[in-house]
Amino acid sequence: MSKTHKKTVKGTLGAGMSSLFGGVSNYYVLEHKVSSKYHKLGEAQEIIVDYAEIGRDRDCAVRFDESFNTVSRKHAAIVKKDDNWKLIQLSQTNSTFLNGHKVADEWYLQNGDEIQLSVNGPKLGFIIPPATGKKTTMNLTHRLTLFRQQALRPYRNAVIIIGVILLLVIGGGVGYGVYMKKQADAAAAAAAAKQAELEQQLIDAQKQLINQTEQLIALTQQLDSTQQKAIDAEAEALRAAARTAKDQRVLSQLTEQYKDLQQQVQQMLDEQREKEEKELQEAIDYFSR
Repeated sequence: MSKTHKKTVKGTLGAGMSSLFGGVSNYYVLEHKVSSKYHKLGEAQEIIVDYAEIGRDRDCAVRFDESFNTVSRKHAAIVKKDDNWKLIQLSQTNSTFLNGHKVADEWYLQNGDEIQLSVNGPKLGFIIPPATGKKTTMNLTHRLTLFRQQALRPYRNAVIIIGVILLLVIGGGVGYGVYMKKQADAAAAAAAAKQAELEQQLIDAQKQLINQTEQLIALTQQLDSTQQKAIDAEAEALRAAARTAKDQRVLSQLTEQYKDLQQQVQQMLDEQREKEEKELQEAIDYFSR
């Protein structure tokens, strides 16, 4: 009983990546012996993957167009087995022939073998390039083309989906970064505006404190001048009374009254100054907080 072979990521993408970045050292060539929509007569198609399907399906590495109605969607496959290659029968309705013999399940391929897809179907020549011990000089552009056609094609839907997901993730990350930057800029602008507002309020408060201090000093000076005038007037009146007094006792009483009055006035002035100085200090302390 033959072993069931399945397409694997290692056999397609893995082998393709190895050929793409490490160079091609183990590959084979399929010579197209009929002309089709995708391949010309005599074209040598190089295969760099370890699992290549042949058929009309768009995911096949070796593809035939719809005019080949005896070729199945997935007709056959060539699989690497150790250092050898095997031809695998995939189709349930159309046969595969190797050198004119029907392949029941699978068969090892040799250099120069001829593969035929169904009776009177298209033929392919299997060619193994001579081993030189060195990697092929196949240029990078050609390797990229083969990688895309043979390794990526079977997984193009998955690649597209992954690409879309990556774009969405990257786009979302960028959008979130832009949003966070806008938020940070807005917060910084608001903080700067608030700081400027507080600084202006402090400047206004300092100006107001200076104005009130100047007004308080002016009122104190005006009060001192008024009180001094009142004292002088009272003293002059006492002196006039003393001059007109005929009795020494009256003069003495007047003198005592003058002293008492002068002490009272001085006490009143001291109390007034203490009160004003206290109010001034309280105003300075209030506006300095």
